[in-house]
Amino acid sequence: MRQTAVIANLKMTYPFVPKSNKKISSGDYWVTKLSNKSYAVGVVIDVPPSDLKLTREIVIGLLDWNGNEIPKEVDLMNSKILKQGHAHIKTISEYSSGIIGNIDFTKSSIEPLILIGSYGANNPEWNLMKGYKIVGDYKKSDREKYGKASYWGYDYLNEIAENVFVLKNKDWL
Repeated sequence: MRQTAVIANLKMTYPFVPKSNKKISSGDYWVTKLSNKSYAVGVVIDVPPSDLKLTREIVIGLLDWNGNEIPKEVDLMNSKILKQGHAHIKTISEYSSGIIGNIDFTKSSIEPLILIGSYGANNPEWNLMKGYKIVGDYKKSDREKYGKASYWGYDYLNEIAENVFVLKNKDWL
């Protein structure tokens, strides 16, 4: 089923398989099918600013949503982000049929995680980050409160989803 939406003055037809991060934005989401035939949802947390010249990198997250049908935007309201990390754009194309919609984080009460990270070569200092946005200075005491930003392989979101939604629910008896 193809849908069309207007996001930031760009007309987007779903599903959309991105080849770079130029036409995607925070809140774009996709589904991935798990081994038990259920679905999990990945979401774009942030896209790097153009001054970093990173056209294939994004920050993505796994939503705390799992179901047997492809979700509608309303199904994702109030979801939590379980994990998030930096990923290559191919993470979307390798394990899904593409972006199927966009969810407004503010209206949906979805809050990206704050992680310890850096802004890259332009600012190699450690900071508290929401995606690519610096939201605070890093202090040693923050190690106990926040996780560290990490870089994920193409399949890592799926591995996390399998572990959270399939293995934890498996009946071992």
